[in-house]
Amino acid sequence: MIKKDYTTITCKGCGCDINVWKYTLTSTKGHSGNCRACGMKAGANTRTEIDRDAVYLKKQLRNIKARCCGKYPQYASYIRKGISVCDEWLNSPSLFITWAKSNGWAYGLTIDRIDNSGNYCPSNCRWIENVDNVLLKENERLSRGASKYVGIWFRKDTNKWAVEVKVDTKKVSLGCFHTEDEAMLVRENFINDKGLIHLKRNT
Repeated sequence: MIKKDYTTITCKGCGCDINVWKYTLTSTKGHSGNCRACGMKAGANTRTEIDRDAVYLKKQLRNIKARCCGKYPQYASYIRKGISVCDEWLNSPSLFITWAKSNGWAYGLTIDRIDNSGNYCPSNCRWIENVDNVLLKENERLSRGASKYVGIWFRKDTNKWAVEVKVDTKKVSLGCFHTEDEAMLVRENFINDKGLIHLKRNT
């Protein structure tokens, strides 16, 4: 027996009869027209479709903020360069998500700063494949003459890799070599021969 405050409607999802409170049919929010099972199924589909992207992008934004916060030694170069996150993204993750979805974001892509010395902001960021990001940063490193090894850099005047060791506040030049690896071995051998175990090593 149906109470006077309730009425029977047909579920839009499966066609079964469901008893609903009459008020929900006339309220501003209104009734979904689904039984409990169909309503839960529709909600699950919506969450899977929408929230998964939002959760993933919020994590990306947290990683970006972590690089610029100064708390992690591996990101010290970001602080030295004065790289920060724009107020727009810093204060509103939803704006970052909207920008990402409108500017080529897809799973598997990584965010990249067009100007590597610039900030994280809409005008200076793009989405690229991770391997492309690695190549871009490698090319930028080479253009600066930097090396992946400690105490080594590229000299454009000689077109070779120079090696240097700092001993008791004095810089000692170990010469120039054709490859980074050759230069690295010379530096490591010098450290071993001189017993300079306190120096930062590459191996």
